[in-house]
Amino acid sequence: MKSRSIYSRILAAGLGLLLAGSMPVYAEGTGPAAAGTNGGVIYAPGVIPANANGGDTVQNAGSQQKTEVTQAGTAAQPSAASAASSQTVSGKSSAAPAAQAAAASSGHRKTAEELQAAMAAVPAGPAKAEWGTFFLGNNLPPRNDEDEAYLRSFHAYAMVPTEQKIAYLTFDEGYENGYTPAILDVLAKHHVKAAFFCTGSFIKESPELVRRFAEEGHIIANHTLTHPDMMKVGTWEEFSRQLLSVEDRVKAITGKDMPRYYRPPAGAYSEAQLRMADAMGFRTVFWSVAYKDWDTKAQPTHEKAMNYLTTRIHPGAIILLHAVSKTNAEIMDQLLTTWEQMGYTFKTLDELPDGLSE
Repeated sequence: MKSRSIYSRILAAGLGLLLAGSMPVYAEGTGPAAAGTNGGVIYAPGVIPANANGGDTVQNAGSQQKTEVTQAGTAAQPSAASAASSQTVSGKSSAAPAAQAAAASSGHRKTAEELQAAMAAVPAGPAKAEWGTFFLGNNLPPRNDEDEAYLRSFHAYAMVPTEQKIAYLTFDEGYENGYTPAILDVLAKHHVKAAFFCTGSFIKESPELVRRFAEEGHIIANHTLTHPDMMKVGTWEEFSRQLLSVEDRVKAITGKDMPRYYRPPAGAYSEAQLRMADAMGFRTVFWSVAYKDWDTKAQPTHEKAMNYLTTRIHPGAIILLHAVSKTNAEIMDQLLTTWEQMGYTFKTLDELPDGLSE
């Protein structure tokens, strides 16, 4: 008989008895964080082809779509540091409970019993809104839905306030569309390490790529088991299943524990789910640079993609690209070369600072 997964052990210990939180569910794009998105970018979920889910039930699995809204007026042009380092947290908790902060330390991986206790101390609840970014000017940090001081109180990130030309390159892997090997080849050529946020379906269907990620020193990160609508995930039982089942699949392939980095599908989040991920020891990773690369039937031209990505990159950027994109695969060498010529170097998520800045 196979040994039970950590998820199974938690359930056996009584996780299913936890009550769901009482937070309301908002319609997509209408939650509090999405409410004032004039002139910004709202990301909404897409759909993975039905034949790409490897037998798992996949919802919203095309990752982030983007709708841009024209802004009235002209935004002030702050410096890179001042735009990124706002520490105002209006009407929000400015810090997670001390016990949660200590529990989320990357220096200790919880046992099943510790994980159960941490979960029991934090109320569950659904996501309420989808992540959005607001363009402020070429190569400037955007204004995001939440500032970094608030995010960092839950060990969450969208960017790193800094004047240094550093960036963190990440890819979402909802399913394999044939382009990941070429992307990996270019990353190796440029000696760049990235993070690949993988769904359960991707892991099941592409174990050879998961092994290659590990062998080549990239981070294998968590994009949930089935890429569900997180606004409909309101219990600890389902939230933990979505994350821990991915860990089981990756460990079965690589023989190693995954580092605990989590990107919610469509960037859907709430304070409840930021706390939930933090209690489990996960760092939630959003983004400050992304574009409409997810739609395989309407790929951007090379010129448009290069223009967008070279004007949006900024010091401390966390960049989200989709590996299903033909355009991304074709421009990757040129893109990395251009970013490097602009003076950028790339760090891994393991080098994210614990505090606000470098």
